[in-house]
Amino acid sequence: MSNVVRWVADIRAPLSVKVQGAFVLIIVVLLATALVSFSTISRVERHALEQQRLDHVVELLRGELQYAIVAQQHFASMMVLTTDEVYYGKLVAERARFLDALAQLPAHGFPESEVGRLRAAFDRYRRASEATVAATRGGDRERAQRTYVRQEHIIAREIDAMIQPLLTRAQAERQATLTRAMRDQTYTNGSMAGLFLLAIGLAVALGSLLARFIVHPIRRVDATLERMASGELASVDGVVNRDELGSLTTHVNRMREKLEDASARERQAGAKLQEQVESLRRTQEQLAQAEKLSALGHLVAGVAHELNNPLTAILGFAHLLGQRPALDGDARKELDVIEEQAARAGRIVRNLLLFARSQGPERIPTDLNAVIMKTVELKRYQLTVDTIDVECVLDPDLPISALDPAQMQQVLLNLLNNAHDALRECGQGCLTVRSSWDRAAGRVLVDVIDDGPGIPPHVQARIFDPFFTTKEVGDGTGLGLSICHGIVAEHGGSITVVSPPGEGTTFTISLPVVSDSLTLGAGAVPAVYVGAH
Repeated sequence: MSNVVRWVADIRAPLSVKVQGAFVLIIVVLLATALVSFSTISRVERHALEQQRLDHVVELLRGELQYAIVAQQHFASMMVLTTDEVYYGKLVAERARFLDALAQLPAHGFPESEVGRLRAAFDRYRRASEATVAATRGGDRERAQRTYVRQEHIIAREIDAMIQPLLTRAQAERQATLTRAMRDQTYTNGSMAGLFLLAIGLAVALGSLLARFIVHPIRRVDATLERMASGELASVDGVVNRDELGSLTTHVNRMREKLEDASARERQAGAKLQEQVESLRRTQEQLAQAEKLSALGHLVAGVAHELNNPLTAILGFAHLLGQRPALDGDARKELDVIEEQAARAGRIVRNLLLFARSQGPERIPTDLNAVIMKTVELKRYQLTVDTIDVECVLDPDLPISALDPAQMQQVLLNLLNNAHDALRECGQGCLTVRSSWDRAAGRVLVDVIDDGPGIPPHVQARIFDPFFTTKEVGDGTGLGLSICHGIVAEHGGSITVVSPPGEGTTFTISLPVVSDSLTLGAGAVPAVYVGAH
């Protein structure tokens, strides 16, 4: 074979001439095949007729006789169960169907003896079936069921056993006929004389056109590769060959797709790198802002220490002046105001010192209501200036919990700051801090509620992410709620947010109770109202 291939390759002739020579050989082979096919066409037709007859026989045995027996058993059993005469009508129809199919068997070559055995068995089945029907009509369902099981069902199985060998034989004959037909069809390949004559006329034309089918696709591939070499990612179009040229075209197009994918990945990588650089820049700015806030905390602590001494002197001298008996009523009232406001300023300074103090985490039995009151006291003046009402609804039976007071104050102050910012944009509003005790779950709950504009859903999904903030650069670090979430989680609790659009925001802190037997008792903080319109 290799010598023949080499000999053809050495012929100095156009490709079209070689292809035309190949087609001449093909035509000779087709003519020889046609002569063979003519001799087998008649045999194929006979096999087809025999196949149709055997299909009909199989349909009679399986689709008529077997199905009729099964249907009669079904209708008889349904009549025994329901005593409905409708099933008897169907039973009679299936009997007629069985006898009609049985009468057709001799015409298809089945011996009369086998047909007679089936007919005799069916007569016994029909008598048993009628006995079942009679017992059912007489109201003796027990006898009807016994007749059905012991006679009718057994005879039906006997009939089915007689039909099955006939069906197997018919199927075997049908398969043998089909095998012979397929063997004859293999020799002829279904060729028709007209197809061979048409092939003779097309061979010469196909030989002359085949060169164009080869040359033109090669030119398209060449032009595409030239464009790709110049930097343009083009594809090969108009080539429908299902041969080596088609495979070449497919590989060129796949190469173009891979180059496009590589270019797209390169662009995506560049965009992702740019995004990471921008994120790093924002993170650096936020960390710098966090450092500024830390320095501000130290500064606030120092100022609080400086203010504490004069406030102590003012409070002391006001108390001494108030003990003088010579003071009139108006002066005493003014001293009481001085003493009250100095004490209030002192509480604010002490709360600032407690908040700014750098200390390690320490969980101790803590009055959560007292932590709430101290935190609200820190924000009271700012909220009052911005005409924001503050309401504290505290459960007096709230149990003592094992908490870190400083960390809890940090969490509450952050939530109050966020609510303050939201309400300040509205010009006014109401801020509610509520504590409660879920005895069934063994947890204390703190709700921070504002009636501001709410939080958009797409922001809620990322609200606890580190460095995520909706504020302008310099106004927030994006760490507050993330730190709050971490503190509450370390206490074994959870923090959630509910904020329907335009209906305000509710942050809920849920914390475990160290022991539900420890409550505040007589020292409980009652529900109070803080703030001004």
